[in-house]
Amino acid sequence: MFVAEPHRRKGLARAMVRFAIDHPELADVRRWVLATRDAHPVYAGLGFGPLTNPDHLMEFRREAAR
Repeated sequence: MFVAEPHRRKGLARAMVRFAIDHPELADVRRWVLATRDAHPVYAGLGFGPLTNPDHLMEFRREAAR
């Protein structure tokens, strides 16, 4: 998700994430992962924290693969 600059710091991102994790059709999702540069405290308030096993994850970046 992306919140345009004029609308930031109004709680929109937090509200959208809250909506998603509380949505009844997504109740079976066991693990949510998000990436943020600078909003860790925003999402920590929703229960997000550091990855339990970060060494289990990998990433692919197209620019690095060339």
